[in-house]
Amino acid sequence: MNHRGISQFLTSEKFKRFDYNENSKERGNQLFQATSGFTTENSPSGINYCGHIYNSIIPDAFSDLETKAISAWEKPGTVKITDLPDDFKLSDYNFDDIPFFSLGESMTDYLTGTVAVIPTGNSWNLSFHRFQKKSADTAVVRIVDRHLNAVLNESSDKIPVSFITGASPEIALGASISLKTPGGELEFAASLKNDDIHLIKSDEWFFPEDCELVFCGYLEKNCLLPEGPFVDITATSDFIRNQPRFSLKHIYSRPHPVIPHILPSGPEHGYLMGEPRRLHIISGLKKSEFNVHDISLTRGGSHWLYAVISLDYTEKTDELSELVFSLHPSLKKVTFVNTDINVNSSEQVEWAESTRCQPHRDIIVFNDQLGSSLDPSSQNGQTSKWSVNTLVKDIKNSEKYRRQLPFLKV
Repeated sequence: MNHRGISQFLTSEKFKRFDYNENSKERGNQLFQATSGFTTENSPSGINYCGHIYNSIIPDAFSDLETKAISAWEKPGTVKITDLPDDFKLSDYNFDDIPFFSLGESMTDYLTGTVAVIPTGNSWNLSFHRFQKKSADTAVVRIVDRHLNAVLNESSDKIPVSFITGASPEIALGASISLKTPGGELEFAASLKNDDIHLIKSDEWFFPEDCELVFCGYLEKNCLLPEGPFVDITATSDFIRNQPRFSLKHIYSRPHPVIPHILPSGPEHGYLMGEPRRLHIISGLKKSEFNVHDISLTRGGSHWLYAVISLDYTEKTDELSELVFSLHPSLKKVTFVNTDINVNSSEQVEWAESTRCQPHRDIIVFNDQLGSSLDPSSQNGQTSKWSVNTLVKDIKNSEKYRRQLPFLKV
């Protein structure tokens, strides 16, 4: 299989073509106002950008993503170290040549499709991070308390990190998953790809071939810069905080690279955060006694906090609730519905809640739970959680619960 970045997936006529915009605020407005995938052309520097892409190309890239993802967790693929290919060149670019975008007056000069690549043990850790330009050769990186932060904290001063952008669907999905320990994302991507992932080693840096641009430099533990404000997945504010500085050494580039811009809290952001977690819940429930048909991490729950699960009737919804919350600890609410309800339709789910649920009997509240730091109503990540049971024991033979007319399309 050919090694590829995101540009090879942008030839479809379903993606709109716009002229390159040289103003970062206008790029941000373009991203905010777009309602579907787009890419740009005619960049003076040769670097174009795109938006709202991954939530389209990832489903298109796999005929059965659920099966492939479960297999990738159980049987990881292989990563092979390779030399720099002929079409990847050391460039003269610096950050002033890169099309960062800005939203409003305060969220300035950001990239949101950047993935950190670092060696850890016998593997490599991949994770998405937003990336704010400070000068032609420095940026500040938002790092949450997970694997990259742990590796950085173990260092005495700084670590070499490659930040890639324009990753292929497999690499992007691999970088979005949450593993228990650092490393394993590239092996997951290789299994999805059904081929080896070729990893380039250049001096102190590692990066996969399946991307467009690579920023090689050092993440500095003891040099902090203000980052933010920005917008979280819930569309609420993530305030200014001091974060590690990234000092650029050089940039590798493919010919005519394309940089993906991910709108914060938009559908693409929700897909990249929510879909790997949805697949993880499916994988966990397949090993249980419950016969689950479909799962949605809902748009209204920011693809993160609320889930709807359709399944065959069970009396053990209390046990099922605890299992689901353990598979996705950030989840705040889960609703169980019969298989006649479309889990992706908020209207149908609300109808099931209003006609098949009695709160005193069918709602369970779990207090003093570890939840999501992205929920602004939580107290330092502590929250209450709840499950809503709308399951009818035998919907086909329970006439009073069965909907007699279909839902109207509006």
